[in-house]
Amino acid sequence: MDILLVLLYARGKKLRETIAGITKLEKLVFLLAKETILGKLVDQDFSYEPYHFGPYSAEVLDNIEALKELGLVKAVAAPSKSYVEESDRYQVDADSNAVEQAGNMETFELTDDGIKVAETLFNSMDQQQREEIERVKARFNSLDLRQLLRYVYKKYPESTTESKIKDYVLA
Repeated sequence: MDILLVLLYARGKKLRETIAGITKLEKLVFLLAKETILGKLVDQDFSYEPYHFGPYSAEVLDNIEALKELGLVKAVAAPSKSYVEESDRYQVDADSNAVEQAGNMETFELTDDGIKVAETLFNSMDQQQREEIERVKARFNSLDLRQLLRYVYKKYPESTTESKIKDYVLA
């Protein structure tokens, strides 16, 4: 759960910028695993497999739900703006692997208690780890979902074999 807290805490284009949607959160954690020195640490907690919207880790969803229950993260519902955000209008039922339509996309942010915990965790990391988290967040969190998915799909095609939106993303 620590990596989710520090990712939400880290500066992107601005301090503690929110992350819009579970799909974007999933892909940011995936990129931390693939493109930073934090890869081994992330891989200990999150296993990724190809799924409906590219690389997917059930642990990301489970951990963000646990952080919400602990009162460290809050999710604010926002209407989805376009087909590009289609993947965030679905919720995956991990037990049945069913995909169900939902009305809103959740935007994730730290609560006041979450900020305190995340700040301690973030400051306990070494400088290179902090810089890499901030680099990934600044570079990729500001992209719209389709741009982010296109980057992931092109760079990691092995993670898209089960994608339901691959043709759309790469068009």
